[in-house]
Amino acid sequence: MQRARQEQSKSFAYFINSLKAEATKRQYVRWLTDFMRFVGKKEFDDLLTGPEDNGQKQIQNQIIEFVMHLRDQNLARSNIAGHVSAIKHFYDMNDVLNINWSKINKFKGDEQEQKYDRPYTRQEIKLLIDNALSLRDKAIISLLMSSGMRKGGIIDLRIKDLLSIEKYNLYRVTVYARSHDLYYTYCTPESRKYIDDYLAWRERLGEKMTENSILFRKEFDIRDSFEVRNNVKRLTLSGVTSIIRELSYDLGVRLVQHLTEGLHSGKIKHEIMLVHGFRKYFDTTCTSNGMDKLYVEVCMGHDIGLKGSYYKPTWQEVLEGNDRMQGYVSVINDLTIDEENRLRKQVAEQECTIQHKLAEKDKQINVLLQRDSMNTGAISALSDKLAYVVKEIELLKQTSQLQENSV
Repeated sequence: MQRARQEQSKSFAYFINSLKAEATKRQYVRWLTDFMRFVGKKEFDDLLTGPEDNGQKQIQNQIIEFVMHLRDQNLARSNIAGHVSAIKHFYDMNDVLNINWSKINKFKGDEQEQKYDRPYTRQEIKLLIDNALSLRDKAIISLLMSSGMRKGGIIDLRIKDLLSIEKYNLYRVTVYARSHDLYYTYCTPESRKYIDDYLAWRERLGEKMTENSILFRKEFDIRDSFEVRNNVKRLTLSGVTSIIRELSYDLGVRLVQHLTEGLHSGKIKHEIMLVHGFRKYFDTTCTSNGMDKLYVEVCMGHDIGLKGSYYKPTWQEVLEGNDRMQGYVSVINDLTIDEENRLRKQVAEQECTIQHKLAEKDKQINVLLQRDSMNTGAISALSDKLAYVVKEIELLKQTSQLQENSV
């Protein structure tokens, strides 16, 4: 009830409605709520006033104290910067403009030493998919690694956001379809099969599927027909994270790091970023196997800057490429995880290549036969002419002999 009342406030409405991406909205609300709890407020509107006459000065001091508190918790500087960004956005959207943000930023702390983080390997991803407990989890992992999507894009997907491209047996995926951040990416035929198997399973259980149905729903009691049909709830961001975390720790893909004194959970750095590691795998695999870098950026939903103002490739170009730039189809085999699927695709490609080469050979043979036929005709005509000439010579000889005899 209190949360609903808060979200009806003007200050919150200005804050939330000025953000575009749903994932950003959710994260900013969490960060702003952290600040609200720290200063002991219960309503978002209460953040706009300070206890003293000099309210904005008091607000500024509270923000600095909050930043220092986060530093004491050993949070990463990037995490602190995220909190400050959310707080600044709230006050900017509510016309609280006389806060010295330059001063506040000085309290974030020094840049931390950058640690290398790597993408998942193909073997690690295969291990996760093979051991995933449900068809849903297999489909989620496969879609993340073969599309380059953020986890925030996964949870908002509906069935109508998948367009079947039968020529390549894959899906074109519309990400953030109901926002200004809409863009297209693709998934491999392997990933499509996991998705199709998951949706078919839900239908078999009795769920009525429509184009507006949520693509990935929360777990439910498959023995309760009412819950199957009516209690369809969207999977959450934390749900996606939990799926990957439990699998990666259980299988030893990611090692548990225990907290020690003075170390906060936000401070721990892992070799592989939990969910972002799939996105990094997509980027690395596509780029290293020849897909045009611009097309990779488009599939990942990155802002391509000034280039995007002048050149906007169609989704077909990003998928198929052109004579100078390789598209998504050129790396499908490299993004395919299961070795059997990879070999099957390689065999299909080789068969296609063989058929193409055979067709070229047949073409060349037909050209040679045509040339041979033409040559045979020319030789036959020349032979006839030669026989005629020989015959004429014989007649001339006979005529000459008769003339000599008569003399």
